[in-house]
Amino acid sequence: MPYCFISLGSNIAPEENCQLMLLALRSLSPNLAISRIIRTEPVGIASSNHFLNGVVRLQTGQRPAE
Repeated sequence: MPYCFISLGSNIAPEENCQLMLLALRSLSPNLAISRIIRTEPVGIASSNHFLNGVVRLQTGQRPAE
C-alpha cells in the first residue's frame, strides 16, 4: 500500500485540534508515524497565537484524488 504524508497545523486551540486531527487520521489508518509536534511563531499573518505543526505518515489504499 502506498504512503501518504499529511502536514498538520493549527493556531486555534492548537493542542485540542491537533489531538482531534490525529484521532480522525487514526480512524483511517491505525498505523500512523507521527513527527515531533513543534510550536512555531506565525509567519506572514498578524496573530498572537502560536502554531503547533507536525507531519503524519500513513498507509492508504486511496488514490491521491480521493
